Amino acid sequence: MDASLYRLKVVCFYCKRKVKNAGGFTRDHVFPKSLGGEDKGNIVNCCYECNQFKADQTLSQWLQVVEVMLKYKLAYQNYSLALLGTIRKNIWNKLRNSK
Repeated sequence: MDASLYRLKVVCFYCKRKVKNAGGFTRDHVFPKSLGGEDKGNIVNCCYECNQFKADQTLSQWLQVVEVMLKYKLAYQNYSLALLGTIRKNIWNKLRNSK
């Protein structure tokens, strides 16, 4: 990761956590490239964990997974239920603003 980005305290687009180290920073295609997503206007800064958790799902698909996890109180690795709630809120906002 570029040192200047790290000094800016990069915040994950999905969970809003600060990326703690250079190895934890990634860029994600909001609409997966594997499903035809473009690069332009479709890439966000995020933490490695969210990028892996989202994988090649669309935001709508990922939202469904997060909703089920919250409904049944299922934690995912180092994601607390509160953090999953934050992710759900951020996905909803992104979906609402894209219409």
